[in-house]
Amino acid sequence: MTAPQTGDDFGGTQRSDGLPTAAKGEDFDTPTPADDLPALPSGDAGPLHGKRVLLGVSGSIAAYKAADLCSQLGKLGAEIHVVLTPHAAQFVGAATFRALTRNPVLTDTFDEPHARRIAHIDLAQSADLVIVAPASANVL
Repeated sequence: MTAPQTGDDFGGTQRSDGLPTAAKGEDFDTPTPADDLPALPSGDAGPLHGKRVLLGVSGSIAAYKAADLCSQLGKLGAEIHVVLTPHAAQFVGAATFRALTRNPVLTDTFDEPHARRIAHIDLAQSADLVIVAPASANVL
């Protein structure tokens, strides 16, 4: 039995028990792999178009905000590469950042997603901007 739906404050719908409903054709129980997501906009998509951002995410309850930051930077046109500490991955999984960036997420110094390139060196040399968020006390 499905709970009746009502309008919410944001123009969407929600069930009478307060839980959101899936969009038409969407299923909350079926995760979408990053490879099946639509490509990021091409062309001059924003003020950061063509800029490479290296986002380092450290372990803190605030790590979830790094996913929002990643999304916002992507909307501004940045090409984002994410490096997660082991503790950060306990708060927000690599799959989240993979879906947001469409790039491999490094969780170890020796992760090598591309042949003929040493990932941690390549990222450091090619980044136009490096952000560490959240900058936990342990990282500082």
